[in-house]
Amino acid sequence: MTKLPLVIVAWDDAWTNELGVSVTRYTCSQGTVNIVRKRYWNDSADLRGAGFLVDMNNVKMCVAPGRDAVINDNIQQPDADKVEGEFLSEFTQEVRQEATHARMAGVTG
Repeated sequence: MTKLPLVIVAWDDAWTNELGVSVTRYTCSQGTVNIVRKRYWNDSADLRGAGFLVDMNNVKMCVAPGRDAVINDNIQQPDADKVEGEFLSEFTQEVRQEATHARMAGVTG
């Protein structure tokens, strides 16, 4: 059986509710860490066995000015036998305070 990577992410409750992923919560005297597995990372030689600890209090979503998310419906060609739409946005993640995050190697679960 293949060992799967274990990814540890420190999310607050607002993030875990939005992502719709299975979360295991680990609580100790230093605080709470939510654990999320990313099984498809096994397909990447760079990410296989990797784990990340991310302090979401130091991660911010930044949207390009005037480029907030939009939903464009019915963008198919007039003679198409289908319905097309798209979700379009330009954003990035700003990661601050590098010392509050960590990368782990050789993680199995």
